[in-house]
Amino acid sequence: MQHARRDPKPWSIGPRRLAAGLAALALVLDAGGALAFECRSAQDAEAAHLRWLQTQMMVAALSCQGSVAYNEFVRKNQTTLDWSVARVNQMFARDHGAGAAALYNSFNTKLANEAAVERTRLDRNYCRVFELVYGEALQRSSTELVLYSTEPQRGAASVLPATCSYEASLVQKR
Repeated sequence: MQHARRDPKPWSIGPRRLAAGLAALALVLDAGGALAFECRSAQDAEAAHLRWLQTQMMVAALSCQGSVAYNEFVRKNQTTLDWSVARVNQMFARDHGAGAAALYNSFNTKLANEAAVERTRLDRNYCRVFELVYGEALQRSSTELVLYSTEPQRGAASVLPATCSYEASLVQKR
């Protein structure tokens, strides 16, 4: 009796279908700008940028079998990462009151979707690019990591509100 061969990756879909699905979901989640919040200081901008970098690294870990590197990154920077989560949560609470928790969760989903779209855009180079990002991030102290997350090549401008532009927030003192 022969057994049917099982697909080793039954959950796998092609990169184009993944990108299309995630783009559609991002549009639904972002309908009407409901995810908006404002960065009102350099610390707000730093926290938002760090959330984006952490999300990119999480998606890369899941996509590229990089859980060991991601776990090392989180262990090394746990206090700073926790600070960024708390700070962005505070920004949502400040700007949205009672609806903040749901909007914060939608924001995190939007970040993950955008990171997945980035994976599709970079295609074959994606894992190699993020291997370099992991190496660079792990070499930095927590303070240096925050500044690293604000560099333009991290791509935050496409996912964060314009008020979170780090250059714009540098005018404000910490």
